[in-house]
Formats: sequence, structure tokens, C-alpha cells
Amino acid sequence: FTRLLRYCSPERAYYWLTLVTSFEDARANMLPLLVPVRDLAAALMTQAEFETHCQNIGDYGVGNLGLDLAQQFAHVFPTRVGMNRNI
Repeated sequence: FTRLLRYCSPERAYYWLTLVTSFEDARANMLPLLVPVRDLAAALMTQAEFETHCQNIGDYGVGNLGLDLAQQFAHVFPTRVGMNRNI
């Protein structure tokens, strides 16, 4: 399947990807998982809806939203993060 997509334009690859996921067969639905991410992204970017979605995600402002990873993972790593640089 991935060899077939290599010979296709991104637009045609998108067609094949939507075709295989339209079947009720679980094996057919798993074929897009074999496609390299770069090729899958190229096929998806041929659709204006997907491109708009990616732009919206990239433009999303997080404002004052922050995440203190040291605090979040304190129970997993009992020592302070960054104290031992040999790890």
C-alpha cells in the first residue's frame, strides 16, 4: 500500500487513504498506519479543511496557561528535575 502511494500525487494518495478507511474491514482501516508521517501529512494537506484546522491549532494562543512539569512529575521522580545532569 505504501509503495502504491509513493507513485501517486498527494491528491490521489488522499483518495486512496479515504477509500481504504471507508471499508468495514479492520485490516484495511489499519493501512494508513503504515504510511510515513511525511507522506500522510502531504496527502492530508491537499484538503483545505485539514489545512485550516492545522493553521487554527498553530494560531491558538495559550495566554497565561502554563504547566510546571517538575510539579506534575514530582511523584514519579522524587529528586528535583535537573539536579543530576548525569542521568
